[in-house]
Amino acid sequence: AEKGGFLVEEVDWISVQTFSEAARFNQISPENPLAAKLSIPHVLASYLVLRDPGLASYHETALCDQKIRDLAGRILVREDSELTRRTPTEWPARITVRLRNGQELHNTVFLPSGEFDTNPIEDNVITEKFRKLTPESFTHQTVDQMVDLLWQIESVPDMKQVIRLISDVR
Repeated sequence: AEKGGFLVEEVDWISVQTFSEAARFNQISPENPLAAKLSIPHVLASYLVLRDPGLASYHETALCDQKIRDLAGRILVREDSELTRRTPTEWPARITVRLRNGQELHNTVFLPSGEFDTNPIEDNVITEKFRKLTPESFTHQTVDQMVDLLWQIESVPDMKQVIRLISDVR
């Protein structure tokens, strides 16, 4: 699968340098979905293999996927003291992807997307993610109603409306 201009099979290794707290999330082979969410190597490898940043990364099939496990084993997460000094106003990470042909790709992010005050996610992206995560639990009609209601939550006169909707699980 192609991601970022390279094939996953072309990856020799990936280096993730980050701040001290994040560098602890370096488990190569998480044993359960919670551990997978707390593993930078697993999350990155499953994103590159599955091409999906969603829940698929945490299903049992992803945890056992040999292609994901092999790539995660070639991802090294380390603290960079320079990046640690930038916290807490920034949450930086620097990544290097080394391809088997010797080419290296680099990127640095100082604030992940989703920081509400400095790097917010656009409303339409949040809505799309919500719609993608809910179809197994709610009908399409209920999801539409939830989206409409939740985007105007501050003006909802009675929270029973919200509770009724979120209780309407399939």
